[in-house]
Amino acid sequence: MHETNIDIDKPKPEEWAPAEVERLFIFCLFDRAMPYEKVSKAFEFFDRYGMLSFDKIRACDFGYLSDVCKASGLRFPNETAKFLRENARAHTGTSIKKMTRDELVKNCPGIGYKLASMFCNRVHKTQYAIIDVHIDRFLAKHGSTSKTYLGKEKDFIKIAEELGKTPEALDWEVWNGNRIGNKVNRK
Repeated sequence: MHETNIDIDKPKPEEWAPAEVERLFIFCLFDRAMPYEKVSKAFEFFDRYGMLSFDKIRACDFGYLSDVCKASGLRFPNETAKFLRENARAHTGTSIKKMTRDELVKNCPGIGYKLASMFCNRVHKTQYAIIDVHIDRFLAKHGSTSKTYLGKEKDFIKIAEELGKTPEALDWEVWNGNRIGNKVNRK
């Protein structure tokens, strides 16, 4: 299977530095209702423009930030620019790194359970399920009828345990095997 993950989205064996935390947080914020490959391209675009730090985001005006979001291919560029600015103004890499999943959801505009779970799994090495469309389909095939994120997560973790896998390993297997980019690369 062809792997196209960018480095920031891979688990790391060592501690995350504050600048890396900010980069990962920005990546997670981009990952709202977009295929992974488009998120990666937008992230790389921001990197070329030197816009992957809260300091840089705080320093530019909203119009410019919105234009960069649009030019990068992000969906909802104005909303994403708003979330970027609000989070960059309110937080640092150090403060975000200390947050639990629930604190991220509560205190970081644009971040819900899916993105907070992804962030915490990378930074804190937690084992939260990252419920996306692929995991939703997987759960439906396995008889889950849960409607809430936390209910779906509980079902997913139970299935992972039954299969003798960690939630992270099963999530990766389901997600990577079903995402659009890998389907295109298999042809």
